[in-house]
Amino acid sequence: MGWKEYLAQRRKRYTFEELECPDFWIEMRGLESFSHGESIEIAARMQDLSDDDETLKASHELLAKVITGWNLTDPETDEVLPLPREDISSLLKLPNEFIIKMNEWVAERMNPEEAVPPKSES
Repeated sequence: MGWKEYLAQRRKRYTFEELECPDFWIEMRGLESFSHGESIEIAARMQDLSDDDETLKASHELLAKVITGWNLTDPETDEVLPLPREDISSLLKLPNEFIIKMNEWVAERMNPEEAVPPKSES
């Protein structure tokens, strides 16, 4: 297996079915596939947060690094948004609940044993 195949195996697709948008999806790269140097940078950035603005900015930066594909559209124009690594302002156009869900998925990939179990429908 080469690097391309290795990285492809560490991607996971998520849908926004829970938000009643099952046709929207994102593909995320697992943090375990980042180089050791990138992992150190990410960990240092996340530990060095002093205020809420910095936390939000770091969250957006992390999403830009892990999102490798999506079909999310601009809520106003319905045009497909550029990936955050191409234009980080794409994240600012999405509803808060989408960003919250993406951050939950990142946390799940970082700490699978601490992931919040899905809500059961009652």
